[in-house]
Amino acid sequence: MNVKSIKKLLEGVKGGGVPVADAMSVLKTLPYEDLDFATIDTHRSLRRGFPEIIYGCGKTPAQIKAILKAMTGRGENCLATRVDPQKARSVKKAFRKAVYNELARTLYVKAHEVEDAGRGVILVISAGTSDMPVAEEAAVVA
Repeated sequence: MNVKSIKKLLEGVKGGGVPVADAMSVLKTLPYEDLDFATIDTHRSLRRGFPEIIYGCGKTPAQIKAILKAMTGRGENCLATRVDPQKARSVKKAFRKAVYNELARTLYVKAHEVEDAGRGVILVISAGTSDMPVAEEAAVVA
């Protein structure tokens, strides 16, 4: 959950439109949700301003889909790194709005607009073409 969704939930409780039991159900998986094969940090957006990033290298397509489902269900933007093209094709079948960057090996699902924090400019420098995948991944993550 992020700050905006928590405020909306609390305003709903305060205004009487959201029963306390429903709010408790939403909040019960903070700060973590156990998916058996992975523990998702569902509190990271509140603490850090951005959600947890999925390291896709050691995960199956089904595991990546399950994490994406849990995170997008909370209204979180989702980024998976080190996702090979075969996994990306499988995930994109379930998440049609997912955007895959083959060079960076990243997969992104946008649940909401990202607010510009105005913290400055990031420069990604690469020594040559062999560094391009890592440089592109760094740029996408940033």
